Amino acid sequence: MRIMRFPIIAGLILVSLVSVLARGNAQSAPPPQVRLQRGTFDLHTAARPALSSELAAVAPGPYAIVQFRSPITPQNRRELENTGVQIMEYLPDYAYLVRGTANQLDAASSVSSIYGRTELTIAETNTTPTATGATPTTQTITFTHKVLLPLIIR
Repeated sequence: MRIMRFPIIAGLILVSLVSVLARGNAQSAPPPQVRLQRGTFDLHTAARPALSSELAAVAPGPYAIVQFRSPITPQNRRELENTGVQIMEYLPDYAYLVRGTANQLDAASSVSSIYGRTELTIAETNTTPTATGATPTTQTITFTHKVLLPLIIR
């Protein structure tokens, strides 16, 4: 009888150890990275790719990029849509380009499954800003992932 207790106790200890190690690894998983035209970075860190002042400028319009903590579920998407923002496009990893009022964008940022938010910059477009003082012209810009929006270029 005593011989049979040892393997059972050893097995229970092993299972407990594996469980603790697995939980520790899940907690230390790296944060999601957002992959944009300007570079790949963590929305919670101050370290961002260096850009010229023209490319770092916020793109015109009520746009933002919101990123989820993990792969997006249908429920996550519904919660985001319930804030009133319009989902324009998926961006890697776990992010959407969204459009909305300032209040809607703030509400989207406060959804519990959202990891972070950043403004859309000129660097995410495939247009080049023109010199200051140039005659304004209407032009269409294409975001990195094919979202088309009108833009007045000065």
